[in-house]
Amino acid sequence: MCDLVQKAIQVNLEELFRDSINDVALAVRSSAVGEDSNLLSAAGQNETFLNCKGVRSIEEAILRCWASAYRLESVEYRRHHGQPIQTSIAVVVQAMIDSDVAGVMFTCDPATGNPAKVFVTANYGLGESVVSGRAEPDTIILSRNHKNELALLDRQVGKKDLKIICDEKGNTKEVEVPLNDRSKDCLDDNIALRVGELGILTEKYFGNPRDNEFAISKGKIFLLQSRPVTHLHNWTDFELTHELDSPVVTSTDIYTKANTGEVFPNATSPLSTTLIAKSLDLAIQSNFVKRFGGSFIVQPQINRFVTVSHHHAMLNVIDTMLSNNEPEISAANRAVDMAVFGHIVTTNEMLQRGIQRFGTLSYFKKLRKMLLIGSDFLVNSWRPKWAEAQLKKINFSTDACEEPQELFTRIRDNLSYLIEVNKYHSLTSEFSTTLQLISFLTLSENKKDWSPELLGKLGQLLSSCTFAESGEVPESIQVIANVIANCAEANEFKSMSPDVAVVWLQTDPGPSGKLFREFLKKHGHRCIREFDIINYTWSMDPRPLVVTLQSIVNNMAVTKENNRHKIEIARNKLLEDLKPGLRRALNFILPMARKGVQIREATKSILIKTVHEFRLAFRKLAKLLVWKGYLVDEDLLFYFTFSEIECFIRSRSPALLLKAQKRKKLRTKWETLVFPEISFGLPMPEKNEEDNVQYDCVESLNATPVCSGKVRGKARVVLDVAQAHLIQKGDILITRSTDIGWSPYFPLLGGVVTELGGLISHGAVVAREYGLPCIVGAAKATSIFNSDDLVILDGTAGTLKKC
Repeated sequence: MCDLVQKAIQVNLEELFRDSINDVALAVRSSAVGEDSNLLSAAGQNETFLNCKGVRSIEEAILRCWASAYRLESVEYRRHHGQPIQTSIAVVVQAMIDSDVAGVMFTCDPATGNPAKVFVTANYGLGESVVSGRAEPDTIILSRNHKNELALLDRQVGKKDLKIICDEKGNTKEVEVPLNDRSKDCLDDNIALRVGELGILTEKYFGNPRDNEFAISKGKIFLLQSRPVTHLHNWTDFELTHELDSPVVTSTDIYTKANTGEVFPNATSPLSTTLIAKSLDLAIQSNFVKRFGGSFIVQPQINRFVTVSHHHAMLNVIDTMLSNNEPEISAANRAVDMAVFGHIVTTNEMLQRGIQRFGTLSYFKKLRKMLLIGSDFLVNSWRPKWAEAQLKKINFSTDACEEPQELFTRIRDNLSYLIEVNKYHSLTSEFSTTLQLISFLTLSENKKDWSPELLGKLGQLLSSCTFAESGEVPESIQVIANVIANCAEANEFKSMSPDVAVVWLQTDPGPSGKLFREFLKKHGHRCIREFDIINYTWSMDPRPLVVTLQSIVNNMAVTKENNRHKIEIARNKLLEDLKPGLRRALNFILPMARKGVQIREATKSILIKTVHEFRLAFRKLAKLLVWKGYLVDEDLLFYFTFSEIECFIRSRSPALLLKAQKRKKLRTKWETLVFPEISFGLPMPEKNEEDNVQYDCVESLNATPVCSGKVRGKARVVLDVAQAHLIQKGDILITRSTDIGWSPYFPLLGGVVTELGGLISHGAVVAREYGLPCIVGAAKATSIFNSDDLVILDGTAGTLKKC
């Protein structure tokens, strides 16, 4: 301690206590910056020293108070609450009260925040026994009306078996309370009411509910400390589950996960919900205004098309699929259903809800729609280039940023490019669906009854030997696996740990390493659940990819070139059997439909690259926040919403940090939620009351065929890609839905069955490109069938049967 501070302490103590300085007992209390604030109590994190006598004792206690700010418990507390590690700490020296009774008083119910109740807890001796919980104190509850008038409401006598007092040497010690005093109230009614009135005065002065420490000596009440009650505004589990829910305007709204379930298959991180899903919705809103006009306006404050419930992204069925209506269910409605759901879902009731909101198509609306299709036909092939141009404009310059606020500002300034790329992808997706719809209508010849045979024919006709990117991924994986299997290190590669295998492939100068590095350069921005930026891509963490390669090399699956060639022959034969006029029409529209899928996949890849740029920028921001002491865990950043991040950077609010931490804990629960295919009104998850025994008698199911062929093999029910390593050569995959992250496993598969998805879903596209029998919209397939069941999948008839 420097001479200046020592002198100031001595002068002030002598001024206050004169010659009795060595006889007066003093308390030395720490008061760090940020401690006892509205958001953070930091109770007990720094030292307090009681019964200090003499200048030297006071100086030593002050030094120990300062030092206590850097003991492990205090540092970890600040670190876990996002507060600066280096902090200032004040020290308060106050007269020691040799109390007869002491305790704690809350000016509201500490559990519920109810201001109509004042809680007082007290024990004999010093208040340390109450604060530390070493003794069971008396509890007095006072009622409080709107005029702040108090009355005794309830009293509970505690055991009070021990108390803490000061001994002759000035040290504190625990002593037993006499038996006859334990059963008595340590506070009478009058003193309890006076303590409550003192609490109300502190509440009026500070303007919020208070947590006060008090002492009573010879009938006098002393207020020792007053801090805010900090936990009153904590979010409940229910509130956190529903805080980001989109408003359900009417009970007639309809929602589905059939389409969004592919790109947002489970609960989405709060940052991705408020950034990626939000930008996608804004893009669709903007496109809707430009293409259809009318009274519709962009409403950035709500999600209208891509909605959210329970942190799951969903699609608003009425606004997206029932906005262009005929008076009755049309072939167009059925075609959209097949493309998105894989089976017919539109009912007359649903159609009427759409008509009520948007009306029916007038002549001018139909004409405008036809002109839009014509315009799309002319410009659709340019959209990937335009999307790529927007991607190239993104410039975060993350390496030049040393302050979190600067980096966040750059991220925010680039948001418009993310929205623009989303616009192009939503337009190519819409046009691809339109082309599928026209293919449906042409092949069906306006028949109202669409048989599995008709759907199987369409699945065959949509099959293409020209790769979409999602189909190129498994093909490239198979090529790499073949090269590894034929190299000298093949056996060694099979037994390598994933970490060692990654190093080998990234440094190997031979064909295996070159192909692997080329794959990462082209497809490294992709991964499982790639729209959620909390997830690591293949370039960021290649280990899952390497595990798949090891599995393929171990099984050495045969490529599906021959099977694809057979499908091509079958498709040509099918076209030859059609009527000449119908054949000519399909020969005109089908190449465009296949090209539409390709373009859609191309813009999706560009969108994922754009998302990846933001992913890398936020990872950089997370590292910076950890380095600066704002966060202890990089992943925690992704549990803030987009707007909360800027607030947190500016304020280091512990309330926001605790909220993010609680979201992270709850996400495991949100991940398990499963929603029905269609939700009417407020979306509610299905209750987990399903008993698999009820499916024992079910031997088969029917679904929508999307890729022809017949295969017999073992079922492999996989509900999460983390279990995909269990897939063996020739297995028939049965799952809820797939995305690009599943693609590396397709070389091992004999067939694919998904509960969600339609003719343009990821599973359907890759299965067609890879020549795998596939059915979609197979409701309850993951419940009816079990892994290792011997099954027959008929991708032509649309059936899955147990052998």
